[in-house]
Amino acid sequence: MCCDFFPLLVGVEMPIRSLSQCLLRGGHNVIPLTYTVPGSKVRVAPTAPPTPHSARGRALHDKLYYLPVMHLLDIVTYMTFVGHLALFRAIRVREQVRIVHGHQATFTLMHESLYLDVKTVYTDHSLFGFVDAASVLLNKIINFLVFSVNTAIGISHTCR
Repeated sequence: MCCDFFPLLVGVEMPIRSLSQCLLRGGHNVIPLTYTVPGSKVRVAPTAPPTPHSARGRALHDKLYYLPVMHLLDIVTYMTFVGHLALFRAIRVREQVRIVHGHQATFTLMHESLYLDVKTVYTDHSLFGFVDAASVLLNKIINFLVFSVNTAIGISHTCR
């Protein structure tokens, strides 16, 4: 479960939390991946091997990874396609990840899982416009992503 969208409440966004609980009830193992929030006390050094942070025993999941992602502004991250490939691969091998579920087209781990040939499910909540250059660029990224993933779910009518 990959999430870069406001990882502030218990480390994971509420829709991610709800979906994780449903998957757990279905007998699946769920390991959320998110990033550190600027100013947060939870940190992982970029050179350190990936380690879960104090989330054992929670009803939501056994582990929670906070990844050391560079921030552009506030909680907005840089868009890269291979920046954390080695880190994600180490987590994938250690945790035997078979499926990645991502919720944002701009989260790099969603794209990096495609390079590692991991089955991917993408839920699109994005409501980008069609007027300015940034929105057009993000729509092109979403277009690339939707044709690359195994399964895509569109939440709004605009996404569909």
